[in-house]
Amino acid sequence: MKTLRNILTIACLLVGLSLQAQAPADSLLRISGKVLNVESGEAISEAEVHVTSSSVSTITNEDGFFSLKCPKDVEVVVFSALGYRDYFLRISALNSLDDITILMRPSATILKNVQVFSAENIVRSAIEKIEENYPAQPMLYKTFYRETVKKKSRYVSVIEAVQDIYKHSYESDRPEIDRVYIEKGRRLMSQRSKDTIAVHVEGGPSEALYLDLVKNREFFLNDENLYFYEFTLDNSQSISDRVQYVVRFRPRLGAILDYRYSGTFFIDARTLAFTRIELSLDCSNKQQATEFMLRHKPVGLRFRPQALTTVINYYFDGERSHISYIRNVFDFGCDWKKRGLYTHYLVTSENLVTHREQAESRPPRRRTFGKYDVLDKKVDDFNDPLFWNDYNILEPSESLENALRKLIKRAAE
Repeated sequence: MKTLRNILTIACLLVGLSLQAQAPADSLLRISGKVLNVESGEAISEAEVHVTSSSVSTITNEDGFFSLKCPKDVEVVVFSALGYRDYFLRISALNSLDDITILMRPSATILKNVQVFSAENIVRSAIEKIEENYPAQPMLYKTFYRETVKKKSRYVSVIEAVQDIYKHSYESDRPEIDRVYIEKGRRLMSQRSKDTIAVHVEGGPSEALYLDLVKNREFFLNDENLYFYEFTLDNSQSISDRVQYVVRFRPRLGAILDYRYSGTFFIDARTLAFTRIELSLDCSNKQQATEFMLRHKPVGLRFRPQALTTVINYYFDGERSHISYIRNVFDFGCDWKKRGLYTHYLVTSENLVTHREQAESRPPRRRTFGKYDVLDKKVDDFNDPLFWNDYNILEPSESLENALRKLIKRAAE
């Protein structure tokens, strides 16, 4: 039985990524601000920000902050978040494009005028409608990638990049023809020798290909795998003002699986398209979890898996749903047998689609980021404050910005 481990790409623990040239600076607007819950005042992270007249987009960071670079003729920007009503921002009504406050209102979680089926039937029906709900032609996605490594509570590595991702039709049964192409990237790593460790974990830049589980359904969304899981229907939620079935899943009692997951499917009640997938690897069997997460480690180093969580988002453009955001978080510890010193690590990778268009042709194979390529060998040093110029990126959180300042200062000493 194929599993997710078969499709996760090898990447160095201290790794990162890049995209095509954007529009000239004088043709773009930069809109920035913060997205908050209107009732509690709390920041809303992972809120999607889309330009209604184009396919330009970004998301808010963990502090609720966003920065969007878009064409000057844009009229409306829409903000969407799980469990909130959409917010439509009319640009002409703004006095300033900076420090905008967006107040989003929570939505109800009750199904209205929607036929409810059994949880498992909803999932299987959604699988049957994949070819109808997702692109039927090749697409080119521009994405921003960031990978951070925290040692205990301190960041020791940040790698960022922009990339092109070519995806063939969702009707295709040949996922191997999809490609990742590096355009631009940079890295910043701690200068302390004790902060680096020669550990390779699964994941990395190509996850935007292989963790698109809707497209690569032979790895999870298929009869062979679903047979081993049980499904329950939870209260409905709203995403982009569209009612979502919320289906939770976990391994059946006594099911024998190579690797065990639990999680949640968010499925559009109208189209039966997968809108969001949340996965969590069962790490109770440490040996099994280590086999899944770890690719290589030095002799004498003990790897201690704690958790692996994944989020995959899709955006509905009015006709089809598209991959829009992937987040992978590895939580583990390491210690040396003879030293007995335990160190905790958290590796987070985020892949954000910032633009999409129909692909006229597939980019040259020679530009492909290969399965065994190491990204930190393909990116530049972290020394240009205007490095991203007019690219849309996922803005760093306040804590990450502080960490970057410290790492840059130490590198200059």
